[in-house]
Amino acid sequence: PGIPYYFSNTTVVNGAHLNIASENVIKFAPNTGLTIKGKFTADAAVDEKINFTTWYDDNTGGDSNIDGNTTSPSAGKWYGITFDPESDDTSSIVRAEIRWTRSRGAIRTNHASPTIDNCNISNAYYGAEFRGASAPVFTNNVIGGSDRTPVAMSFDANPTFTNNAFSTADNEYDGIGLLGGEISQDAQIIQRDFTDLPNVTYVMLSAVTVPSGLTLTIDPGVVIKTSSKYEDFTIHGTLDMQGTVEDPIVITSIHDDNYGNPGDTRNDGTDQIPALGNVGGIYFSGTSTGSIIDQSII
Repeated sequence: PGIPYYFSNTTVVNGAHLNIASENVIKFAPNTGLTIKGKFTADAAVDEKINFTTWYDDNTGGDSNIDGNTTSPSAGKWYGITFDPESDDTSSIVRAEIRWTRSRGAIRTNHASPTIDNCNISNAYYGAEFRGASAPVFTNNVIGGSDRTPVAMSFDANPTFTNNAFSTADNEYDGIGLLGGEISQDAQIIQRDFTDLPNVTYVMLSAVTVPSGLTLTIDPGVVIKTSSKYEDFTIHGTLDMQGTVEDPIVITSIHDDNYGNPGDTRNDGTDQIPALGNVGGIYFSGTSTGSIIDQSII
């Protein structure tokens, strides 16, 4: 790699195309990030890579802020890469390393669907964050330790996962985080696999609302864990939650190690046990219609 490039807050506007060539190092000033409203391509060649990191990271591109050992990188230094709704869905990041981001996903899609392939993401709040009706292709990636969960997604997001892996050493929760709020379209929670973890546990990060006229479907075998009575389901539309005898649907406490993969989702051994108040519950309003809960454990 040559001399690093230094970015502050940068936006690729609609209609523009930013292309990052292979082997480049991009360093970001504190509390800044990259927002994509046009097209973004950061595709490294085979056996090469592109680095996105903080300017405090002396291990990549040298001592860029010229302060010796006075400062060092840590999670929370920059805001990562965000794809907004108007971004071009042919955008891609391939063979990149993305580190030391804060308060959101290192890669974040907001009703956007880029391709993320063969990337190494580490030291982030969420490794990847998919919001709203995002449907990114997310393949062959490795996610290191994350402050919350390796991946977080809205209930109505539908990423394509293939051959991804995540560390179970340094996360608050070992699972796929579910971002709450009001769903924007019919949503389906399916079984999703990582390389060594088939049917990974979901962890609710906040409450979800299903508006009138929309349906939330939860597939057989899915396990969703919550840590608070405030992480609940409010159904104004329809909830389709039909498990089977062999594959019941489970909604339980984050401290319930008897269900999910991994079972010890909180990564705390036997330090805590499930208790009343860990799960918010399911609330049906007067406008809800056609809901079914069958072969489920709550």
